[in-house]
Amino acid sequence: MNLKKLSLIFTVLFFVVSCAESTGSLSGNVYWKYNDIIGNKPDAGTIIKLYDVKNKSNESRYSITTDIDGNYKLDNISSGSYIIVANSKNTFSSPRTIFDNLQAHEKELEFLNFNIRVYSNQVDQLGNLKLLTELSANEPLEFEKNNEELNSRFSSIIQQFPNDVKGKLNIKNGYDNSIYIKEIKIENSKNTIENIDFGFKNN
Repeated sequence: MNLKKLSLIFTVLFFVVSCAESTGSLSGNVYWKYNDIIGNKPDAGTIIKLYDVKNKSNESRYSITTDIDGNYKLDNISSGSYIIVANSKNTFSSPRTIFDNLQAHEKELEFLNFNIRVYSNQVDQLGNLKLLTELSANEPLEFEKNNEELNSRFSSIIQQFPNDVKGKLNIKNGYDNSIYIKEIKIENSKNTIENIDFGFKNN
């Protein structure tokens, strides 16, 4: 084999290797807190989805369900940044808690083509009811009444979310399973570990 042919082979091999897609993996454990005595339990059945921040389509790029021990692992994920959305199987949140959680992750939601600030005016109008609920914390019956009304209002706001957003977040009216949202980075030939703590059963 002459030098010219050998050079051509190496050039082709270099091209093939350079064009090969770089991939990494994602793994972790998902759990929730039973109580202060028993401690944590695996959140078996949690649905985990990854949305590519560069591709704002309605479909998740990768998805997996946790096993009986709450473990999960996704292999062969294209390197890059993703929004991870996890829906607990065993814990639940009130509409107010879900909205507050989503509001705290405004940046991540923008990658899902959703601007939660659109509902700011409606939330601002609940200021007096929020204060009333907090002030009635030591009066169980009054607190329950105010808190129920507050959650009903937040539920009405959540139901206004676009259907594709509710689909991505797997929510209907705010009385739903707890949600975990975070931007993560997958690096070539590396395993990213993302453990998720959903806290107590009812939040």
